[in-house]
Parts: sequence; structure tokens; C-alpha cells
Amino acid sequence: MRARRLVALALCAAIAFAAPPPGHAQAPDAPARIRAPATFWGGPVIPGDYPSVPWASPNDFGQTGLLQMPDARFLPDGTAAMGVSHVHPYNRLFLTAQVLPVLEATFRYTDITNRLYGAAAFSGDQSFKDRSIDLKFRLLAEGPYWPQIAVGLRDLGGTALFGSEYVVASRRFWDFDLTLGIGWGNMATRGAMPNPLGLGWRRLRERPRAATPGSLRFSFFRGREVGLFGGVSWATPIPGLALKLEYDSNDYQSEALDNRLRVAAPVNAGLVWRPVAPVELGLGIERGNAVMARASLILGLHERPGITRNDPPPPAIAAPPAAPAQAQGQAQGQESAPLAAALAPALAEHGILLRGLAVGSTRAEARIANTRFAEMPQAIGRAARILAARLPPGVGEIVIAIVEQGVVVNRIALLRGDMLRAATGRGSAEEVLARARFGTDVPLLDAPIQDLAALPRLRWGVSPAWRQSVGGPEGFYLWQLSLRGEVEVELAPGLFVAGVASQNLANNFDRLRIPSDSVLPRVRSDVKEYLRQGTTAIANLQLDWFGRLGEGLYARATLGWLEPMFAGLGGELLWKPEGASWALGASLHYVRQRAFDGGLGLRGYGVATGHLTWYQSLPFWNLELAVSAGRYLAGDWGGTVEISRRFDSGIRIGAWATKTNVSARDFGEGAFDKGFFIAVPLDLFFTRSTREVAEFSFRPLSRDGGQRLAERRTLYGIVAAGDRMALGRGWSRLME
Repeated sequence: MRARRLVALALCAAIAFAAPPPGHAQAPDAPARIRAPATFWGGPVIPGDYPSVPWASPNDFGQTGLLQMPDARFLPDGTAAMGVSHVHPYNRLFLTAQVLPVLEATFRYTDITNRLYGAAAFSGDQSFKDRSIDLKFRLLAEGPYWPQIAVGLRDLGGTALFGSEYVVASRRFWDFDLTLGIGWGNMATRGAMPNPLGLGWRRLRERPRAATPGSLRFSFFRGREVGLFGGVSWATPIPGLALKLEYDSNDYQSEALDNRLRVAAPVNAGLVWRPVAPVELGLGIERGNAVMARASLILGLHERPGITRNDPPPPAIAAPPAAPAQAQGQAQGQESAPLAAALAPALAEHGILLRGLAVGSTRAEARIANTRFAEMPQAIGRAARILAARLPPGVGEIVIAIVEQGVVVNRIALLRGDMLRAATGRGSAEEVLARARFGTDVPLLDAPIQDLAALPRLRWGVSPAWRQSVGGPEGFYLWQLSLRGEVEVELAPGLFVAGVASQNLANNFDRLRIPSDSVLPRVRSDVKEYLRQGTTAIANLQLDWFGRLGEGLYARATLGWLEPMFAGLGGELLWKPEGASWALGASLHYVRQRAFDGGLGLRGYGVATGHLTWYQSLPFWNLELAVSAGRYLAGDWGGTVEISRRFDSGIRIGAWATKTNVSARDFGEGAFDKGFFIAVPLDLFFTRSTREVAEFSFRPLSRDGGQRLAERRTLYGIVAAGDRMALGRGWSRLME
């Protein structure tokens, strides 16, 4: 034991105090295999380097690390790793995301194959499943004379079967990356030394038992002893191949569910190989007697896949002929119908609807609805090209009014000459932006807007649909395949009737049989009944009105079957000054619970629910914050905090937490509502542009406290699509 501690302390001293290796400031032509990825020396990401050297790679738990143990390395910002790992008796399925440059988050399912979920009558022969969430924070980036340091929390929620905390340092020397760390909890079962934090505070010497499933624990860095772990990663001369060796601070004699695993040696060894991006494979021997196998996909959330589009090419544009002075004087107030007749089909070819047109003496305005492009500037650019090619010669400024749900949410004025130069390679999208005007900076035209909305307008579609329930005691994965039909009719500007229905094709929801035990009104915990009885159902059927009441003030009213579990009526107001980084919203609905079979019938429970919400776009990392307070579906009062980040590809990852006046005991398992979501633009995968987004959300448990109405469309989502900040993010695609 003494020798082991001395070796560990010597390694720690070498990492912390050694001078940087010769050649620390590498030449640009240095071999890619010895370059470090992002943040190793606090420098920028070198795109070609990361796939070639797997310095930062997922460990068995999905965290970036060695094999079982973590290290202080991080994936490049905006990178995700999804994969599976196996080392008896654990199978793990994980998703890790570098959500911020200094924050890594991991979600994981662990299958404990030698333990049953419960009694056979309860869950059959299903093996035990455990959900985990991990966080790792970078405290210090590696520098010339110090290591990179990180602190992490593993399995921080619920039963915390693998609950651990750690502080770890990593230091690179040529092709070798050395790691030394100190661990608490599951990482301390080998017990290297007394907990140093307990020397001054006796309470930290005792580690409390795990909390209830679905809850969060807040007792960290506690325990009588801590463990020391460490290891080395060697980037071999073979491209993409690294060897890893570690000392494991877990003795595996205090594993979850009374598992005592045989250990032949406290050393784990393995290799990591990246044969081709984005694939990473791992193989090793752990505990001296168990084979480890791992496979991951390493994906860049900032990157767009290089899919060849079959959209129509950007419209050609040419300089208009000079107009006679008399013609310029007659342009104002001229009849725009013939021009609109030429513009409408040209715009429609690019998925752009012409909703209105006005042509003045030197300026023209077109109201457009973008039905195709995920990035609004791409639709603006194509509309401006088409207008510039067809407007009278005297028109020098083109105003594009963005229409969402029948409402003008922003107006953008572009100079015709700037568009011409950008389209012919003599200018750029950035130069167009430099002289563009937005919102209230754009004066009204001196000519009336001709309403060109062809109403009523029908939009419909039929597609396969997949529903799932993951992690339940009746079965880990329950599913339904159905045929989904969607229809929307715009009856008048801003007035819509819409519905969604599904026809069951196949499912295994009949295995759902455990009833809710909630003591609150069962506004969500009866979801199993909706899934089991409503396999063929009307998801929603509603009438919506959207309007603009004044500058920056928007309204919505709705009536009908609003979501699969509730029907009713209500409305929403949103105040969002154009160009502001904030918005304030208020909603109020009265709803009744719907019948389990998914038809139009109603049940007896009704409630008034509403919220006041502050939306804030933060000035860094494309973060969005929403803070709500109000009354929830079970009649409880409280608040919700949601934070999300939008990556350059359009993918959005976020998390929320809700706490109301319902006690943890009455709330039940989980104590309060929380979860995370991922929104993925389908435009990333299709050869034809689309605005459709697939959103996946996960909450540990479906309980009744802190539950909100699942509204089909919210005003903030509609208005933000045309906001100046959103346009700025995608402006580089103006000329695509």
C-alpha cells in the first residue's frame, strides 16, 4: 500500500510540475498524430487533428477518459459521442455531448445482466436497468507549466448505483498523455487514503445512502476514504491508434445490488482505434480477467453533413437596364398584379409563398412565407434574387417581410446593388448585411401592400410514425409503429384549423399494466393508459388564430383538442421588441382531460393553467434561457427553468427543471420534474431542404407535479424564427 501511494504521488508531481516538453510550440507542418485536440494548450481546434489522434475518447461509462477511469480531457466543443460498451456484467448505452467548451454531459443506461429488474410477476426475466447522468467541468486548461484539471460528478441522480465524484489532472508529454486523479464514492472503494475534506468537517467523512430513483443527490465528495487512480494514453505511430493503461481505484467488492466481482489485478489495459471518421472502437482487458469491448460514433454538432441537394439552384440575377426618368416617376403606385403574377410562380419553385407585394418609386416590399429552408436567410436571399431580376429598374431597395403563421414578424431592407454584387462574386453576404436594415429601422413604403395570399390554403401529409417508451419495468423498450396523417388549412390570414391523427400498424404496448400510484390528479402518470388504449387516436384537432397587436406585441388564441391528453381553450401574449435579446410571454388556458382511447371524448378533470415566461438569449455560446412561473396541470404552483444551446448545424440541446409547491413525498419517485431534450433539423439528412424538426425529450419518470400543456405552437418559437439574432446566425447562407 505504501509503495502504491509513493508511486501515485510521484506521478502527480511529474504531471503538475514538469516543464513542457521540447517542441511544445509545434511547427505548422508537424505530424498530425502528435498534435493535441482542442483546449490541450488552450489553442483553437484544428479540424483535421481530432480524428487522427484519440486523445479524448469515451471510456466504458461514456465519459471522456481512459478505460474505467476518467481523465481531464474533453471532446472538442460541440462534439457528441454515442455508443455502447460491454464488460461483464455491465452493458452500457451512452450519449455524451460537449455542450459547452468547459462542460461535458453524459446520459447512460446500464444493463446489469446478472440481476433481475424485479419479481417475475413484475418484470418477467428482464435484467436490471439503471439510468445515470454525469457532468464534468474543466477547471483549468493545460498550460506551459501546469496540467489540465477537471472535476466531475458521475451518476449524480436517483439511486446513484455508481455514484462518484473526482478531481483529475492530465498532462501531455510528446505522444504520451498522463493522468492522475482522486475519487470519492464508487471510485474510492479500494481506499488509498482518508478523505482530506473530512479533516476539517466531520460530516464529510460519512457518505449518505442513495436517494430515490429519479431524484438528484446533492451530497458530494463525502466518504471515509478516497481512491487514487491514474494512467497513461500513448498515441502510437499507427494513425488513429492509441494504447491505454490505468490503475483502477474501484475494488469491485461493493458494487451495486450486492455484486462482488472477481478481480485478478487492479490494472486495466486496452486500445482505442479510429479506423475512419466518425467510428471509434475499443478493446481491452479489465480487472485482469474481463474482456472489454466498446464502439462509438464521434459526431460534430456544429457540422453539417455534406449532402448533395436537389433543390433548385439559386436564381440568376442581372443588372436591370437604366430606366427613363418618366418611367421612374410613373413607377410609384403602379399596378403590381402583373408583376405579382410573374413573381409568385418563380418564388413558389423555391418553396416561398408570395403573401403581399407593393412597388414604390425607389423601393419595393414583398411579404413572403418560407415553407422550405431551415435557415431563414437562405429564403430571404433567394426571394431577393428573384425580385431583383424582375422589379422595375428604378427600384434600388428591396424590403422582405417575413410572414410566420400569417403574421409579419420582421422586415429586412436590402440594397439591390449589394445583392447583385454578392451574386456575381464582387461582394459577399457580409457586405449585404453591413448595409441592411431591420424591423423598425425600415420605413413603411409609399405604396399600398396588395394582399396576394391565396386562401384557403391546404397543407397535408401522410407518413410513418414511431412512438416509444424506454426504461419501464414491464419492458426496457416498448414501441408502436403507426401511420400518421396531418392536415392544416389556413382559412384567413392568421386563422388556421389543424389536426393530427394516427392509425396503429403494430405495437407491444399491451405489456403496459402497472397502474399509476400518484396521489395528485393524474394529468401525466396515466400515460400508459393513453398508450395502451389510444393506439389509434386523434392527437389534436384545433382552431388557432395568430395576430400582431402592435410593434413587438403578438397574440394567439386556440380552441379544440390541444394535445393527446387535454382539450380546451386559451391564449397567449408575447412582447418581443425587434432586435431585443429578451421577450416576455403570458399564457392562460382552461383544459379538460381527454378520454384514454384517443377519441374526442372528455373525462371529468378540468383545470385552469397559465404561466408568465421570461425568454433571454445569452450573449455567449448561443445559449437560450427561459424562466416560467405559474400554475401547472395538477393545480400546483411553481416555476420552471429551461436552458438550451443551439449549435451551428441547427441542432439544439437543452435541459429543464420544475419545482412546485408539491412536496417531494406527494410528487413521488423523482421528487420534482426534470429532463433534457434534443431537437434535430431534418434538413441535415434530406437531399431536399425542409424546415421540419425532430425533437426527442427524456424525463426520468412521468409524474404529475410540474406538468405543462404540450402546445402545438408557441408565439416565441414563431416570432424568434424571424428575429434579427436568428437571422444573423444563418446569414452566411444568404447566397446559397
